[in-house]
Amino acid sequence: MRYLLICLTFLSFALTTTACAPSQEQGTAPPPKAGNPDPGETPDEGAGEGEGDGEMRSLAVTEDAQLYSRVEGTNVNNACTTDADCMTSGCSKEVCAAEEVMTDCSVLEWPQGEASVCGCVENTCAWYK
Repeated sequence: MRYLLICLTFLSFALTTTACAPSQEQGTAPPPKAGNPDPGETPDEGAGEGEGDGEMRSLAVTEDAQLYSRVEGTNVNNACTTDADCMTSGCSKEVCAAEEVMTDCSVLEWPQGEASVCGCVENTCAWYK
């Protein structure tokens, strides 16, 4: 019984520290799109040399989305000049921001979706497609 309690305590600690550990991942830019931009897309003006190459980036989360302020990190510094300035953070890696963000470990369907990338769009860290 004591062995089981020790194992459960260790497992609980290991899962907590890995599930909510801060992320140092940084977004990567998708390949450039060809043709005319769709409405709602903006040129990648925030990307630095070698990043973006003038590609059009479409914001993945609209301001009217229910979880917009959480996933876009509106309450923290989001200024950027390149994709390298942005990172995904939060327990579920749901936040795109220029600095580390701590969040609760909610398991939700995030508005940015699976195909989105965290990067610099118009000098602001944001989820884009």
